[in-house]
Amino acid sequence: MPLVVGVKFKDSGKIYHFDPQDHHLELGDAVVVGTVRGLELGKVVLPIAEVATDALIAELKPVIRQPTYEDYDRIKSLESRHDEVLRLCNERIRANALPMRLVRADWSFDGSRLTVYFSSQPRVDFRHLVRELARIFRARVGLRQGGARGEAKLPGGGGPGGRP
Repeated sequence: MPLVVGVKFKDSGKIYHFDPQDHHLELGDAVVVGTVRGLELGKVVLPIAEVATDALIAELKPVIRQPTYEDYDRIKSLESRHDEVLRLCNERIRANALPMRLVRADWSFDGSRLTVYFSSQPRVDFRHLVRELARIFRARVGLRQGGARGEAKLPGGGGPGGRP
């Protein structure tokens, strides 16, 4: 049976299993892990434990390392641009007259991808907006549409109406 560690990304969301390799990890430790979207920063929420092979959904990806001071500086720099990103996105949304309301914007760990979360009642064709934002931020841009329930869940709540 393989050893796994439970890692969670952001404040809300699902717990993913990773191979701890030779790292000694405790609850609450920050870790850099390999995901399908590249390197991501997560937090250990389940201790290292053995899990039956048939209980694993996919192949285990490894825990690469624990974050360095440079990693934290990069994250802080990306987070400091959050208000600017939302302001520029809102400007482009108004310029394109799109019926969207921005909720949040998240940079990937390495700063190469920006994911913008928005809510909207009707389906929105935002292909032109994505191209504009990619040109402005010089990064891959993904827009994720959600309704009122998804919007309530994003700030950190996972229960009914966004409550913890």
